[in-house]
Amino acid sequence: MVPVHIWSPEAHVEAPTAGSVILAGILLKLGTYGFLRFSIPMFPEATLRSTPFIYTPSAIAIIYTSSTTSRQIDLKKIIAYSPVAHMNLVTIGMFSPNIQGIGGSIPPMSSHGPVPPALFSMCWCSI
Repeated sequence: MVPVHIWSPEAHVEAPTAGSVILAGILLKLGTYGFLRFSIPMFPEATLRSTPFIYTPSAIAIIYTSSTTSRQIDLKKIIAYSPVAHMNLVTIGMFSPNIQGIGGSIPPMSSHGPVPPALFSMCWCSI
């Protein structure tokens, strides 16, 4: 979401490729996995009540990261901003009050395990 992952693209640029691979492959998904595994099953009523407070920052983050990505010239920053936008889409799907939204958020979340690390590895090979 907006205030939480602003540091991520800068960390990808400064980190070595192995650090970017671990950060993109594992760490960015832990928050959504925690919501899916613990918060939603343990506190379903609180999850429903907090949905508007999750949708707004997630939508702002999607717009912000997408517009910021279009202005970047560094390949690592371009690759770093896209998982942030996609994981905000996953968050919106996860907090939707139906099973289709939750079920639809799982495939993008699991596909972001191998894809961004592979992109960072290819970015390192092209330098």
